[in-house]
Amino acid sequence: MEKVAEKKVATELETELLGIFPIEQPEHNENGYLSGVYEEDSMQGRRFLELARKINQHL
Repeated sequence: MEKVAEKKVATELETELLGIFPIEQPEHNENGYLSGVYEEDSMQGRRFLELARKINQHL
């Protein structure tokens, strides 16, 4: 999923690229409301979980 431009920026900043997150709107919940929180089993939710795991490894 990593792209060349993002890798280049990370290299220039001398840091690790932990992930790339496309901007997506969370899905409507069962009540029809739009939540500001991604569901854990959504694509974005899984991306954030993976990011949290990567950050946790550095602590």
